[in-house]
Amino acid sequence: PATNQCDDYRQSNTAKLGGVDHGSPAIVGPSRYVTGPPWDTRPVVAYVGSRDGMLHAIYVSGGGNSWTADGMTLGNRQAGEELWAFIPPGQICGAGGSGGLFSNDAKVDASVNVIDVFGDFPHDQNNDGVIDWTPNFDPNVDERPTGIKTWRTVLLGAVGEGGSELFALDVTNPLKPILLWHVSGHTERDDRWDADGNGSFADAGDHLNPNDPKTYALKWIDSAGPSGLSAQNGVTVVSPSSPAPPNSQAGRFDYRNLYRTFGTAVGKLWEGNAFRYVAYVATNTADFMDPDTPLGYKGIEVFAIDLVTGQKIWQWQRRYARATSEAVVVADNAIPGRPALADVDVDGSVDRIYAGDIEGHVWELEAHRGGNMNYLESADSLPAPNQKFYSFPLFGTPRMTATGAPADSLDLVTLADGTLAQQPLTSPTGMGRFTQVPSTPASLATHIPYHLSILQGTMGVDWDVANFESGNLFVMPTYWELPSRRGYWYTTGPQAGLTVGTDPDPRAFGVLKSEAVWTVPLQLGERIFGMPRVVNNQIVFTTAKGPFTGDISESFLDVGNLYIVKPSATTTESIGTKSFGGVLVFQDKLVMSTATGIKAKAEPADMQGGGPSQRPFNRSTPVIFKTWEPPIGTQRAQ
Repeated sequence: PATNQCDDYRQSNTAKLGGVDHGSPAIVGPSRYVTGPPWDTRPVVAYVGSRDGMLHAIYVSGGGNSWTADGMTLGNRQAGEELWAFIPPGQICGAGGSGGLFSNDAKVDASVNVIDVFGDFPHDQNNDGVIDWTPNFDPNVDERPTGIKTWRTVLLGAVGEGGSELFALDVTNPLKPILLWHVSGHTERDDRWDADGNGSFADAGDHLNPNDPKTYALKWIDSAGPSGLSAQNGVTVVSPSSPAPPNSQAGRFDYRNLYRTFGTAVGKLWEGNAFRYVAYVATNTADFMDPDTPLGYKGIEVFAIDLVTGQKIWQWQRRYARATSEAVVVADNAIPGRPALADVDVDGSVDRIYAGDIEGHVWELEAHRGGNMNYLESADSLPAPNQKFYSFPLFGTPRMTATGAPADSLDLVTLADGTLAQQPLTSPTGMGRFTQVPSTPASLATHIPYHLSILQGTMGVDWDVANFESGNLFVMPTYWELPSRRGYWYTTGPQAGLTVGTDPDPRAFGVLKSEAVWTVPLQLGERIFGMPRVVNNQIVFTTAKGPFTGDISESFLDVGNLYIVKPSATTTESIGTKSFGGVLVFQDKLVMSTATGIKAKAEPADMQGGGPSQRPFNRSTPVIFKTWEPPIGTQRAQ
């Protein structure tokens, strides 16, 4: 339509693509697992979500004009031409807290994750692009999984600020996407289970069975209350050193607390005699019709989801508790950063999940069954069976100082005891290994080198007080051994080695000792939004000053910096405007997305080289599992 034919005269019809704000694209070409003709020559395609409510597939290269698969032919395509777009169901009519297409509020505003998966997939036998789960669709076709595993290329997407939607597409054939599953928090709130496997949930027995573990997922409710935990039934051991907090049973498709996320992480779990591919996602919380999470509930949710079926494996949730004297919770319900996955024993299977929250806590969760790894007995524990256990974070950020902030801004972060709340953790969680660290404090040399470390930044929130706070980047070791962790736990009375009232309370500041953490301070008002990366013992990240709300062109004068942190020194360089994405280390370039465009600069010479500690780790969108960590002895990843 012409501009004068639009319902709203302020609209413009010149845009061809919605804004790509919080998401990074996945660039997917031929696979090393989905092999043989025609897959060995399939075209390279970029998948990216945007704030027009669509996931876009854009042709990049390869394939040739005659490439054909499943009756679909590539044709005469030009680089940059769109192949197709997918609108998640909830974006059509405003599901999960979004206005939807009808009000121009639809969004697919999160990073896309694409990975090759070996699993028991459904098969589109009649080539109509739709999975027929029951004979009602076609009495001659049964496209349900057969029990025979195959390799497929799976795209995992989320809608970010568009609401509480996650979806998985089979993009093995980039010309013919097939929707594998879709979940939306506000609608997925029951205990359904397809007991007889007929593709329907309508039978009488198609519900959670407390005596049949395959019909339910574990739901962990971590609490900051006086007991340390919420009252639930049952106790399960998650590690030899600590029992798990109580858990309850929930439906495999019960996603009522699922809300918004900007990114997902995919890992492999070794179960029985095979790997299981699992999607991990951290979200803020929703309170759709859930009596256990009343209106106004603020907190973090972490879900483990079977990537092939969309079934929930476990769920962990933590209600925020830091409050003002008027009992107003200080942390808002902002979207937490993307979690990191750690294979700490290097056996190819994910062991732990690391997620930061808006209260300033890093949580260390067990990957297979969920539950907090740091649910530990207190130093003032009583003899069995009356022991005291508390749920501890791995790490807690320092309290805010908000130097020069107006009083009304301080009111928003002042706790009931008069102190300020801890800095919120906001960036996606990066990961890497170091062979060198700063010489001071000296204890760093015994904690971080040669161990997998996680990196997360603070203050990427739109609170007014953030303009008067200096953010930080924290680098933390993941391994369990002492002396990196405290040798005592919280106690309400005198205890050897602990000065009550002066030593930091591990319930707020974590069990990881402060001298085990490498801290990189930022400038006043500076925040981290993108993922920090590790390359050749150097940390690379960008920052922003000013908010990320409304029209960002109104705050172009807010600047940002590129940080390159070495064990011996930190260098900063202004990038002229603020940056909300991470730094991509590509060939010999550092590529940065900013509020005004894409910038690239030459990679420093001392950042280049060979060895596993010298490469970028934990890319958000790996085509093949662990492509971010090439085997020792291979050439530098391009």
